[in-house]
Amino acid sequence: MTRPIFIVGVAAAVVGAFALGTRFGGAPERVVVDHEVRRAVTTPVVVAAPSAASAAPTPDQIRAIVREELAAARDEHAVVEAPAVVEARQQSADRGHAVIAHAITTGVWSEQDRDSLRQAVAGVDREQADRLLSELFPALNDGRVKLDYRGGPL
Repeated sequence: MTRPIFIVGVAAAVVGAFALGTRFGGAPERVVVDHEVRRAVTTPVVVAAPSAASAAPTPDQIRAIVREELAAARDEHAVVEAPAVVEARQQSADRGHAVIAHAITTGVWSEQDRDSLRQAVAGVDREQADRLLSELFPALNDGRVKLDYRGGPL
């Protein structure tokens, strides 16, 4: 767990424990053992009410803090890809779109199309692969494209 998220989690746990304690339990009790009589005596522990300066954050404030921490964590871990990598992915995506467009035009999905699409999908990121497959599968489901071999489309 990263440090900012851990801090927010601890703060939320402290606020929750305080809220539950004041709502359901009142002041906690402390057990004192009287050594002469050998019996337990319970005395209430006095807990001061929080001052305005140390008041617990509201749920909206906690949400805002969590959002800020998550955004900062995403910015720290953001990866800038080299232009050559981005270009290679785009070329693979373009090849995949061309294979699917050809299959839709001819109405046939062949083993060669399958193999070409597999190579194209291997060179793209998840979002691009989803876009490619969201073109192919509706065409197969609608019957605009038929498989010319036994087996699955991929």
